[in-house]
Amino acid sequence: MIRAPVENTENKTNESMTPMIDVIFTLIAFMMLMINSPLLTMKVSLPEAQKDAEIAVVDIQKVTVSILPTSDQWQLNKGKTLDQAMLTDALALLQKESDKLRVLLVIDKDVPVQRMITTIAILNTLKITGSQVAVIPDAS
Repeated sequence: MIRAPVENTENKTNESMTPMIDVIFTLIAFMMLMINSPLLTMKVSLPEAQKDAEIAVVDIQKVTVSILPTSDQWQLNKGKTLDQAMLTDALALLQKESDKLRVLLVIDKDVPVQRMITTIAILNTLKITGSQVAVIPDAS
């Protein structure tokens, strides 16, 4: 009986390294060409500001409105307690004094959402657009 030699298929690979070597040589050639390429620049003339230009000073008045947990009570700049009509009048007076009125709403965590909506409605009625709500992160 004639025995054919058994081929060891575990050590033999049919894949060629030629494509990988071609890719690496192409990348090396590309990098060598790009290293010496000149950077393209462009001259730009920028406008110059006038040396005697006026600086606009905007008078911004900041007001803190605290919404208290008791019904229909607010505080303006940590002052005396106001009701809704008094708060509206005080904000309208402050708005007449300053062109740029910024309002910071400080809300107790026990205040119902309806009170916050009422306060925002007052600001909308007076056309006060610059308002923010102060948020204290939960410590837990």
